[in-house]
Amino acid sequence: MIYMKPLFKMQTETTPYTSFDSKTKKFILSGRSIPDDAEEFYKPIINWVDAFSRLICDQAELILNIDFLNISSSKRLLYLLYKIKDMQSSGANVNVVWYFDPIDTDMLEIGKDYQSMVPELKFEFIGHSEDSTFYKKILKVG
Repeated sequence: MIYMKPLFKMQTETTPYTSFDSKTKKFILSGRSIPDDAEEFYKPIINWVDAFSRLICDQAELILNIDFLNISSSKRLLYLLYKIKDMQSSGANVNVVWYFDPIDTDMLEIGKDYQSMVPELKFEFIGHSEDSTFYKKILKVG
């Protein structure tokens, strides 16, 4: 299989940790998503997914651990989910794993809203706490 250069961005105060890796077939967004220009932030991610979807891929996993997002990020994230749905329509089995803090029911509800807007994708909802092994587990991409 041909591999693409991974897309990687460290988390900032306003943007999530980003790791999209064609070798592991894991796509991760984790943290706050409140950039001043969400379209500018998500554009390379969308472009990467577009390019990846042209490769032959049997499965992939989108891991989302968004603890807060603004309305413009919400729209871009929905667009990303539509791109992931297109990838699945091309034959890939794509799982969406939505991590959330069990105390934050708003983020769980947002995930459920996305699930209802893109019902073709399989969502898994997993509650975790700040002191869980989530970060050790999720950030292991190799």
